Amino acid sequence: MKLFSGDKKPDDKKDKKEEKKDIKKTNDIKQKLQEPTTLSKQNIPAKIPINADEKLTALIHAMNNNQTSLIKPEINFEQNTVSYPILESIGENISDNKYLEYVSSGSDVLKREIYERLLVCPDHPDNLFVTVRMYCPHCSSLNVEKLNLVEHKVCGYIADMKEFGVSFLEKIQQCPKCKREVTDQKKEIRLPGGWHACNTCKQKFDNIVIKLHCIKQNHDFTLESAKTLFIPCYKINEQSEGGFDKFTVLHPIKKSLESLGFTVEEMPHVKGKSGMVHEVSLFSTNQKGQTIAVIIKNAKETIDDADVNSTIINMIDISPSKTIFIGIPLVSERAKTLANAHKIAVITGNDVRDILSATDNVLENILVELNTKKDKLESVFE
Repeated sequence: MKLFSGDKKPDDKKDKKEEKKDIKKTNDIKQKLQEPTTLSKQNIPAKIPINADEKLTALIHAMNNNQTSLIKPEINFEQNTVSYPILESIGENISDNKYLEYVSSGSDVLKREIYERLLVCPDHPDNLFVTVRMYCPHCSSLNVEKLNLVEHKVCGYIADMKEFGVSFLEKIQQCPKCKREVTDQKKEIRLPGGWHACNTCKQKFDNIVIKLHCIKQNHDFTLESAKTLFIPCYKINEQSEGGFDKFTVLHPIKKSLESLGFTVEEMPHVKGKSGMVHEVSLFSTNQKGQTIAVIIKNAKETIDDADVNSTIINMIDISPSKTIFIGIPLVSERAKTLANAHKIAVITGNDVRDILSATDNVLENILVELNTKKDKLESVFE
């Protein structure tokens, strides 16, 4: 019975070699899937969202160092520029707010608010330097001034403030008509209104003409034709569940881990034994291959056992040497008990300094425990 067509016979040795190669390849793939690995942003599949990055962390850290929760612009009317100096600390162009727009629209950490709304020339909107000019409606002269009418309620005399011999209302001491002293301004003096006078044509009027003036091209334009320029500021969203505090503690904890000899990745996506990918706040590895995962969670009030339970499932899949769970502002007692049962260190609080201090203490204890385990393991093989 012929199994193959043609003159050549099957090469059993060759088939067995190919089979061995396939088995080895399959085993290698299985082994890789069982080992937790961190994925860089370049090789993360498109379906996995990146919720934060190092630049955002650095921005929040810079705001924390400046003890501010508000990013305000600097407006230079002479140079016609609007800048955000804090952007320099994260390597961004201070005159380009695209990154701040991206963060305020793509996350709940920052929110955009109005800082200023400027009226600008419709023909030269890049010119920020605009002044207000008042003209006489009769001769179009700029030489106009405002007149304040003052009434002496005791005798009923009404005249311009100059007739009272003063430039400021508070300085009126006597009525120029009845000659009585003014002892109580609130009861004796009233401002019935005001008008304007032209020093060129000597006309008095109340319908003064107001125009805006473009300094750059030296021409007037009306209020109706003016364009508006919206200048935003960016404020920490206090209602954010993503949390200002989360990013505030992230950077210092990373520095602490690095000082202990760990290589640390911020907001990495770590593949577990199951092949599933999980996002953690910090994932660190030392030269001995020991790993520490840090999970930081924010809530408006209390983090319950549902959040902790999902973290436990993820950590079982990733299997780090140690896990630290930081809950801001509060972790329920039931959630703490659940985490402790799976040997996850829980840190909670509402004060950043207290959280960082507690984290440093936990890291010291973890380091001692990891070194003790290593020593015991080495003694077994001696």
